[in-house]
Amino acid sequence: MLPQYIYFISFNRTIFITAVLILLFLFSIFSKFLFTVFTIYLNIINMLVIHMNSTWGRITILEPIVELIYFSSKRESFEYLQKYISFIDVFIILHTAFVGFILYKLVRYHSLKFKPLRITSLVLIVVLLGGLIQVKGNILKLMPLSLIHDYNMVVRRGTAFKDRNEFLKKRTFEKAKNEMIYDKVVLIMGESVNKNFMGLYNDKYNTTPFFSKIKNDIYTFNAIAPATQTHLAIPLTLTETTHQDFNAFFKSKSIISDFKENDYKTYWISNQEGAGGKHESSTTTIARESDFVSFQNYDVALTNPDEVLFDVLDEIEINNSDKQMFVFHLMGSHADYDQRCTDEVILHKNPKNLLEEYQNTIYYSDFFIEELFKKFNNTNKNVLIIYTSDHGETLDENEGGHGFYDSHKESVEIPLVMYSNIKNERIEDLLSDNSNGFFNNESLYSIIKYISSISDEKFVSKSPYFISQSLENIIDYTELDYYYEHE
Repeated sequence: MLPQYIYFISFNRTIFITAVLILLFLFSIFSKFLFTVFTIYLNIINMLVIHMNSTWGRITILEPIVELIYFSSKRESFEYLQKYISFIDVFIILHTAFVGFILYKLVRYHSLKFKPLRITSLVLIVVLLGGLIQVKGNILKLMPLSLIHDYNMVVRRGTAFKDRNEFLKKRTFEKAKNEMIYDKVVLIMGESVNKNFMGLYNDKYNTTPFFSKIKNDIYTFNAIAPATQTHLAIPLTLTETTHQDFNAFFKSKSIISDFKENDYKTYWISNQEGAGGKHESSTTTIARESDFVSFQNYDVALTNPDEVLFDVLDEIEINNSDKQMFVFHLMGSHADYDQRCTDEVILHKNPKNLLEEYQNTIYYSDFFIEELFKKFNNTNKNVLIIYTSDHGETLDENEGGHGFYDSHKESVEIPLVMYSNIKNERIEDLLSDNSNGFFNNESLYSIIKYISSISDEKFVSKSPYFISQSLENIIDYTELDYYYEHE
């Protein structure tokens, strides 16, 4: 039980964990079977607690961990194991083996046949459980007993994603009163992009030669992500959902449906892995709103570079007069960084550390964006292109990642770049609003509707709050420090 005491430091939790420890002791007297099952269960919880706290920072509840495990694709799971298994996890394995060995010895070679003592232990178990329930209510919602409850909550959330699909089929269509000013609308959703490593935002780095070259032709905004993980950030970015009411997502359409209602052919082209069945996620349910959906990540062990998406785009006629709306969901800068670019398009040929590997991903994304710009500008149509990211990335020379419970500014500092080949005063108006602060990307849904004339209502969130891991863990960006200081 030691990890429970170490990581859950509060008086109430200490009392409850002590009660669980006493319960374990009483089980050892009353029943070998109950003692064995409870010991194995608590050891599994300890494995999760040690790993997640050593890797991601302070974890006080299991639900976000269960959610990540449940909804992660095979590719994400494989890459996670590659990147985040460390010597601490070796210790966990050895600890588990040791506990298993001791448990085997105790259960096989020791027994307590003194019946009055067993009866006394049963009475004490009943009294202890009754007292805990009286004081704490449903104790199965509390760590370390909450695994089954948390699992059921996550399963119900998965069901809610499917229910959202049914809601969308029955929704009321709302066509805009205005004439649409763009023929082609392109949203490039990057992945794990820390804007501080982009030359466009920080001239210390030469990672964005294309963006830097056209910086006078684009609109560059300061923005923060509404969440530190994709499965939360995407719905917050692409629907009218906010951090205050995430459940609104299950009764909300995305920006894709808004364009469909205004006679756009819609496309979701992703280099991330599609999911279905029990792994239906917030991202895939949004993707399914599109007329055309393509997921190009097939291999669990190896992800294709993002330029594979051009093969899909080349099969689509974009030089016609049809109104079209595209979402390109990139692998971008997601770990493992050394798998995100090609040998032909690379900034640091022999990266010396993790920072240079990460800069290579930014450089490669800049190349991808340049090629995409060329393809759509060659259509000679009115084009709007927006580039942003689901969330940021926290890293230094040796380690990095996202979704940490205790966050830093880099967790949510993301790019927001717009390009319009026609004059659009609404974008210039937004840029003026952004000049002395930042936008929260939870309002990107409304911003896109506003600048594309789907809506005349300008709603911009300047909220500093974002979600990290748990819906209850809402953090104020302005109170955070930087993890890595750029010289």
